[in-house]
Amino acid sequence: MKKLITLVAALTMTACTTAPINKGFIVESVNTDKNTAVIMRGDMEVLIEFDARYFKDGDGYQNWRDVEIKQVTDVVVNGFDDEEDYQLSFDEVSEIVSLVETKIREEG
Repeated sequence: MKKLITLVAALTMTACTTAPINKGFIVESVNTDKNTAVIMRGDMEVLIEFDARYFKDGDGYQNWRDVEIKQVTDVVVNGFDDEEDYQLSFDEVSEIVSLVETKIREEG
């Protein structure tokens, strides 16, 4: 019984953590003019197109540090162990969006 309670507590703590889970994605490049990004994971390349909202600074100039990706409009997955029909899960797309937003803010 004690082991079961410990297991339940551990699963609850894991489920409640807010730290992002990096599934091995690396943002290779981002083009803010075309709203596209290339993301790599192992031998898989993910190309995404997105709609983003960029916030302006107080002087009216673009400040790329402030960005919100509103939606991903297209996703193309290439070269995942020769599988052509690999579909990203919702969690994987969410992780990619978060990584792309972070990359844009860091490059600002």
